[in-house]
Amino acid sequence: VLDPTLLLDSVRWSELAEAKHNKYKGKSYILVYMLSYALDPSPVIYDLIEKLQNETHLPIISIGKLDNHRVGHYKKIDDAGVFTFLQLFLNASYVVTSSFHGTAFAVNFGKPLYSIVPDSGDDRQSTLLKNLGIPQCIVPVTANVHEIGKPVYNPRQVEEKLNSLRGVSIKYLQNSLASCR
Repeated sequence: VLDPTLLLDSVRWSELAEAKHNKYKGKSYILVYMLSYALDPSPVIYDLIEKLQNETHLPIISIGKLDNHRVGHYKKIDDAGVFTFLQLFLNASYVVTSSFHGTAFAVNFGKPLYSIVPDSGDDRQSTLLKNLGIPQCIVPVTANVHEIGKPVYNPRQVEEKLNSLRGVSIKYLQNSLASCR
């Protein structure tokens, strides 16, 4: 089954995000959500952030701290509760992440995405992105940033694939629960 974060569609997640004042609505920015406990995404994540910012001239918002020597000015969000977390993904112009859930929310909201993964490609992020037909969003941790293309994809096609996978997952869960009665 899909990860629980993917069992709800973008409409439902958007409703939840909009339940509180959305101070990011209408803003353009690059969202960085970097986790490094299982994988150190350096230096490719910083090279990618720099390249993307140079191309787009958009400000950076980061959930958590970035290396100040690698990234100049950025807005750091340390206390992203549920609503802020959802709003940041919902309104981002681009997402750069080393997190499965960052990847999941970016594709659920149809955002251009760079998902940093281990070289082996044996991880949940790569599997999800390949199953959705968007392997161009996968960035191996040892990638050369100059060889990375645009993470362009058709969000409607991805949404259709997600809806199909959701249906299979929900049916499986319902059948499993029914057999427990």
